[in-house]
Amino acid sequence: MAPILKALKTRLTKMGKSLDELLRDSQHWTTYTPARLDNDEETVDHLTAKKRTLHQRLQNIEEAKMSLEGAVTKFHDAFNSMEQEQQTREEEAYGSYTEAAWESITSAETTLANMKEKEVEISYTLESFQRATTRRIQLNGANDTQAALSRESRQGSTISSIPAQAQTFLPRLQLPRFSGKRQEWDSFWATFKSSIDDQPISEMMKFNYLLQSLIGEARQTATQFEVIEENYSIVIDLLKKKYGSNSLIVEELLAQLEQIRADGSNTRQQANLSERTTALLMQLSTKGQDINHRLILNMVLRKFNGDIQAKALEKRENLEDINQWTWSTLRQNLSVIIDSKKRIERSQEAMRKSTQFVQDRTSLNRSAAACIYYKRSNHRSIESRTVQGPRSAKQVRILMDTGSELSFIDSTLVDELELPIKGKTTLRLKTFGTESAKESQHRIVIVNLVDKQGERHTCELLDSPMIATTRSCHELTQEQRGFSLSSSPDDQSQAQISLG
Repeated sequence: MAPILKALKTRLTKMGKSLDELLRDSQHWTTYTPARLDNDEETVDHLTAKKRTLHQRLQNIEEAKMSLEGAVTKFHDAFNSMEQEQQTREEEAYGSYTEAAWESITSAETTLANMKEKEVEISYTLESFQRATTRRIQLNGANDTQAALSRESRQGSTISSIPAQAQTFLPRLQLPRFSGKRQEWDSFWATFKSSIDDQPISEMMKFNYLLQSLIGEARQTATQFEVIEENYSIVIDLLKKKYGSNSLIVEELLAQLEQIRADGSNTRQQANLSERTTALLMQLSTKGQDINHRLILNMVLRKFNGDIQAKALEKRENLEDINQWTWSTLRQNLSVIIDSKKRIERSQEAMRKSTQFVQDRTSLNRSAAACIYYKRSNHRSIESRTVQGPRSAKQVRILMDTGSELSFIDSTLVDELELPIKGKTTLRLKTFGTESAKESQHRIVIVNLVDKQGERHTCELLDSPMIATTRSCHELTQEQRGFSLSSSPDDQSQAQISLG
């Protein structure tokens, strides 16, 4: 088995280096900005080539990542099939090789996500230039037609307007739509004015394009007038007065802001509420409204769940001057709070998926088997939990605290294993047995936990000088001793990690 494991180590190393080199060569794509050349045709050709090259690079990275993942799986299977003595000798090497491989895979996933965003950006820019080129060709054709008609008119022709076939030169499929929602009028009119109203075509054609763009209530308003050239400007003025009034738009936006509610209390739904609220407030700001008024800020804050409100208010109390509490400040605080909750939930979800609790009440008299990793009889293999540091690993007890939203690790363990520190944060906590909350600073620690199958799970934990303290153990009844516990009742070692 040793020669096979050696070959797999070599394969992991080569494939990891290959993927890392591919990622380094692809970093420039994550900061690429679509360029505009001398003319639109050259720009379209340039962006088309860039898009094709980027797509091929994405495929290459995907294939390299999948190959490395397959190699990790084979390496893991080979390690698990070894005898216990061989596993003990190879355990450190196994950990270092798999950790390096998963770091490369994680880096690849991040780079792929960034590159795919650039692919979308290039595609959108390319489509914009293609539409502009097509529109210019069509308008040039329409202008040529108008010039020919003018010459015919001067030669005695009685033609009084551009024939219907000239309409085909305009971009019918790109016409904007407007249904009568006031907050959409500015966007609609800006687009329609640029693509139709400012073009060198007759008022009659503009009127027809306008009718094609309107739906619902707005179309009913326009169809009250006869479709003749003289009525086009009249209908436009009427639509501007009816839907372009800033005061009416502001009233509708304020009504929407007052009525908006979250779909639920979970973090994803609260984040969606934040996005919708931001969109409404930004529109109000463009209409000249003071969105920093205390009444508006309080109304917005009350829409979020109690936990988010409490944390936002705590940040407000830390301001030197209450006048610093503006929508920009509140928006930033809400974003930080919600993003923090998302990260914590992702970490906890990963732990929940990788952890299984087994309570077998039917085998009360069955003796517990020794742990295959640590040769101890006071816990089973499924309950082994190992924290790995840069130079060493340690088995620890974990306390599952379902009443907490945060997860902690003992500060002494962090220093002992020299675990990596991501940053620091300040929390205000009230612990058991204390009368009031106390503010303290905690390190954000990156922790690798190894489960029963030898797989790593990376979590972000907050360090604390104490997780739990020992207390006297009550005598257990015979019935209570029948339950399958994570450790023996005589084990009084302290938990060094608390998972919320």
